[in-house]
Amino acid sequence: MGYAREVFSKVPAFDTELGPGSRGFHDESLLAAQLREAGYIIASAFDVVAEHHFDESRLSRASFIDTARKMGASSAYWSHHWEHEEISNARWQAFVWRARLLKWRWTRRGEWKFDEGMPEWEMWMLWQYYKYRYYLAERRHPRNYERHGLVQLNRA
Repeated sequence: MGYAREVFSKVPAFDTELGPGSRGFHDESLLAAQLREAGYIIASAFDVVAEHHFDESRLSRASFIDTARKMGASSAYWSHHWEHEEISNARWQAFVWRARLLKWRWTRRGEWKFDEGMPEWEMWMLWQYYKYRYYLAERRHPRNYERHGLVQLNRA
């Protein structure tokens, strides 16, 4: 992601409660949404090559579970603080996604008991389960943004 320094006059910074070192994800997505909200146009650069090197431990099943948890936590933060979603049945949704996950794990026992990787269905279900589970905690906090806001509200 590249941008001109001037954009930080309207959107001052990345949200430090998202991204690496915190919930894990959506920091760049939130910044991009805020830039669009501020009137900037986001363009793709398909002629740019990016090469990523990662630790092989990220391919472990435990790492995939942790990634789904962080994706759920980041989604819950986004939903509550930036979108201002009101999910009245979040506890029920968490229960339903957990039950679905357990049912699918039972009926597909041979598909997921490996040390590496994770089936796409399992990753999706874990993400949804964690989104609702973490939303229950997020909704207890005052919102950090006005709906679709560009600047975090000062809580001091």
